[in-house]
Amino acid sequence: MKFLKKIITITVFSILTLSSCQDYNNNITTAMTNKKEFSYATTASAPKGYGIEVYYGLFMDENGEVIAAIPRSGVEYKSWQYDGSEGAQGGHIVPSHIEYVYLSLIEKKFYKVDADLPRDKMLKYFQEGYTLWQERERDEQGNYAHSTYNKITVGAAPGGVIVVWLSGKFNRVEICRLQAEEVFVDKNKFSERMGYNYDPKETQEAFFDYNYDYMIFNGKPKLPPPYGLWDKYRKRYKYRYVLDSYKEEGDYLKGMHSRHYNGEAFWLDDSPELCKEYREMAIPYHLRIFTLQYGARFEFDDTEMMTLFEKISKKYPEEPFEIVFKPKFMYRTYDVFVRCKGEEFPLEKCSLKSIWGKD
Repeated sequence: MKFLKKIITITVFSILTLSSCQDYNNNITTAMTNKKEFSYATTASAPKGYGIEVYYGLFMDENGEVIAAIPRSGVEYKSWQYDGSEGAQGGHIVPSHIEYVYLSLIEKKFYKVDADLPRDKMLKYFQEGYTLWQERERDEQGNYAHSTYNKITVGAAPGGVIVVWLSGKFNRVEICRLQAEEVFVDKNKFSERMGYNYDPKETQEAFFDYNYDYMIFNGKPKLPPPYGLWDKYRKRYKYRYVLDSYKEEGDYLKGMHSRHYNGEAFWLDDSPELCKEYREMAIPYHLRIFTLQYGARFEFDDTEMMTLFEKISKKYPEEPFEIVFKPKFMYRTYDVFVRCKGEEFPLEKCSLKSIWGKD
């Protein structure tokens, strides 16, 4: 009976808390909806090991006027899931067009994309923003702060794959996917623009070879580049995360920070009801889960996740599924598996990176 009262109390508190936050955030969102301009920084990124270097990158408004630039911050090759280096570039007018030329070191090519951007979609995300789930960000009434995105990142993957994201604190959303085409850029002009010392007698081929060797040594990429992989990352599935606790009085997910292979991310905290919702998401990359007393961080293998999600989707095409975390004694280890229609599929390559909480 005590357990039942505890569950009822927790549920009522969660509903009241969510209701209060929603009323507060509705007011903030209404004010932001009237805004047409938002301050943002710009960055360039590339998948780990497959470095690019910006020759030039420009954002334009609907009239073709330049409103922001993409910074030239050296070779970018750290991650597809995170933003690139900041270089004191940005703007406040939501862009309508992008013109971007860059060097792909591993492919020994220059690429260019010159395309319209979905400005209205981008503006909508800026206006809607997201809840900032941090205790120190609460106001005097206990409401969580409402924030919005403050960075536009342009990712470039092998094959001329271009993806544009909006990023904010713990949150990241894809705006669009574009296609770049190979172009010729004279290596002397490239070096001059970058301020590099260069030999004008060096051939274009020798220039490409030098940059290729640099990337092989520093990035250690898999060769040949897995063309098409970054488009596969963009496929979405309907699923949710679930905690299957052994505790008699029960335990549940009250928060999570989920980052995905397609570069998107979201954050929830003190939100057990929101944690129960199914979402259309790409395969997970990193995940932090927060329960009543414990926390854990997991990393997923992309090949295993894509193979298994496709298998389940073909077997149960209309059914959502769950990634289940089943803790063992004192939450020191976990069994992790995907569940759909009562059938369980173990995740053998999912790794537990860290744990924390009360003993």
